[in-house]
Amino acid sequence: MKSKIINNELFFPEIAQLVESGERVLIRVKGNSMRPFISGDKDFVALEKPGKSSFKRGNILLVRLGNGHYVLHRIVQLTENHIKLRGDGNMSLFESCSYENVIAEATEVKKESKSILKGSLRWNLYKYLWPANPFLRRVAFKLGSFIP
Repeated sequence: MKSKIINNELFFPEIAQLVESGERVLIRVKGNSMRPFISGDKDFVALEKPGKSSFKRGNILLVRLGNGHYVLHRIVQLTENHIKLRGDGNMSLFESCSYENVIAEATEVKKESKSILKGSLRWNLYKYLWPANPFLRRVAFKLGSFIP
């Protein structure tokens, strides 16, 4: 498959527009902050327009941070005004954004030979069982690296 790298400042506004209009968009993931669940440069993620059910702890959102960077990370905590996020592969780094900065929700991860749908057993194992403690996260990350 032929691919082309596009500047994030051009790419993500287009994705946001497509998602807002109701399109389901499939993108190849860059970076490894969501490893081992999502691997950069290998896996694809389906993005859809977020709804009320999107804003639950453990769901994965595409957001634009205040510094202009875009991240696809898991919800750690919700407050009235902000969402706290962290990548599965991040040991202690968190991000925060307002609800208005949410672009899309991830609803499927496409790996080489399989598809993992939101709500499936494998999806929910990561959503509910991935450790928050940095030490346990390191151990799980090492073990998860061996899971295809």
